[in-house]
Amino acid sequence: MITLAAFDELSRNRAVELMQECCASSEWAERMARGRPYSSLDALHQQSDDTWWHLRRDDWLEAFRAHPKLGEASRKSASRSANWSRGEQATIVADVSAAEELQRLNAEYEARFGWQFILCATGKNAADVRAAVKRRLENDEAAELREAAEEQHRITRLRLDKLFEPPTVAPIAGSR
Repeated sequence: MITLAAFDELSRNRAVELMQECCASSEWAERMARGRPYSSLDALHQQSDDTWWHLRRDDWLEAFRAHPKLGEASRKSASRSANWSRGEQATIVADVSAAEELQRLNAEYEARFGWQFILCATGKNAADVRAAVKRRLENDEAAELREAAEEQHRITRLRLDKLFEPPTVAPIAGSR
């Protein structure tokens, strides 16, 4: 975790690297680093939201490609982003038979849309994910791109919250 003040003091390159741990879109990360300083976590989230929804399709697809496929987050990698993915998918990969079905559904989804399935998996189990993939396979390409972008946006917001320390509140004098 890092404070906003410390983030604001980082070199541009290091700030971009940290942002790419939250979202792998190079353009998003560059814009977030250029947007410094941030007065609050809310201001950072607002910049993130505004930046994400003004990116191009290729920028979104770049972010999607960085995620391990659902059910396959157990890859060996020590990066913060990979660790986050493993945590986010923990309830999904625990069920081996579900992981095999998710691999099949991932392949069907990729064949249909040309990018991997993206879902903010935090708090979801394998049945939730299966249902989401099956439902979203019915989308047309434009609707699915938008839905995948919304899921990536949710993931990014969660990761920003994991990366940045919440502001500390000074105790009220005389309280315990």
